Amino acid sequence: MRRNANAVRAGVVTLASVLILVLVAVTINVSFGLPFNLSLLPPGQDYTVKAAFTDANGVNRGADVVIAGHSVGQVTGVELSGKRAVVTMRVASRYAPLHQFSTARIRYSTLLAQKYVEIAPRDGGAELHSGATIQSENTLSPVDFDQFLSALDPDTRGRLQTLIQQAGGGLQGQQQTINDLLSQLNGLSQESVAPLSTFHQHDPDLDRIVTNLGLTSDRLAQSHQQLGDLVASMGDVTGTLAQNDQALAALLTHL
Repeated sequence: MRRNANAVRAGVVTLASVLILVLVAVTINVSFGLPFNLSLLPPGQDYTVKAAFTDANGVNRGADVVIAGHSVGQVTGVELSGKRAVVTMRVASRYAPLHQFSTARIRYSTLLAQKYVEIAPRDGGAELHSGATIQSENTLSPVDFDQFLSALDPDTRGRLQTLIQQAGGGLQGQQQTINDLLSQLNGLSQESVAPLSTFHQHDPDLDRIVTNLGLTSDRLAQSHQQLGDLVASMGDVTGTLAQNDQALAALLTHL
């Protein structure tokens, strides 16, 4: 009896250990994209789509695929094809099929440069069957900050680094102030809706004003010679008056 109890206890401990290892593996795979894929989508219940990017550096297997802010799948592979990086993704079948004009964009998920792929479905164009590719003209890669810095000369990099450090020092301890400012900006954006709506109602009037200003400007440009002569004449008159200011003063006194 005691031997059976020990066997059951050992089995439970072993099963719990296996489950913990699986959960740890899934967490590491999703967070860091290590080269193994434990997709939560069962085989046959997903839709495969590829996307060609100019640069997919930092996108790893297991990275999230997101539609409208929701995780809908995972990256299953990244390979080089000519000058393009082709990212293969598994997407839940309920989001299939995507269409030709759908877009894919690589975004940062954390400050540690982990990335995910965001898909924006678009109607129109042919359906993308499972395994089809979103072409590079419909994809967008983020600007890598290191690449941006490498394009600058050493003096510019130094000044930029100093600027960032000074900005960081100036903002240190100002979190509450920044939060208050953002709250005020939110209120300002809401209060600006009514004035903007009023401007929108007067779009035809504003268009007419702009058109009339354009016509006036054109006419002034066509008459620039006459305007120049007029200004010159006014200058001569002013000069003459200045030369005879004493005589004019005497005349005004007698009046």
